[in-house]
Amino acid sequence: MPRRSVASLTTPGALPIRRRLEPPDHLTVDQSLRWTVITATKPSDWFTEDSLGLLTELVRAESESARIADELTMLQSADLRTREGMSRYTQLAKNADLWSKAQVNLCRALRLTPHSQIGPKSAATSSRRAGGAKPWDFTA
Repeated sequence: MPRRSVASLTTPGALPIRRRLEPPDHLTVDQSLRWTVITATKPSDWFTEDSLGLLTELVRAESESARIADELTMLQSADLRTREGMSRYTQLAKNADLWSKAQVNLCRALRLTPHSQIGPKSAATSSRRAGGAKPWDFTA
C-alpha cells in the first residue's frame, strides 16, 4: 500500500449528507405539506428522530387551526343573531384559542421561535448592539 501524502492526510473528507425527515405516512396531504414547509425553514440536522412526535403534533395543530379558521370565516353575521349561531361561534373561538396555544408551545419545544434560540450570551450581545442611550447616561 503506498504512503499517503501530507496533503491527503490534512484534507478533510466529504461530510455525510443528512437528509431531512420525511413526513410520516399517516399524515394527511395537507399535514404532509405543512411538515415539508416547516422542515425546510431549518437546517437538515435541526429535526432528529426524537422530535418526530412533536413535529407531528405541530402539523396536526396547524391543520386543525386552519380548519377552525375556515369554519369561523363561513359563519355569516346573520348566524350570530341566533342563540345556536352564537353558541357555535363561541365554541369555535375557544377551540381556535386552544389550538393556537398548542402551536406556540410546540414551536417553543422544537425551538422554532426566535426567542427560544437566544441564549444568555447572545441576548447580552443583542442588547449591547441595540444602541441608543443607556439609562445611566441620562443628563437633565
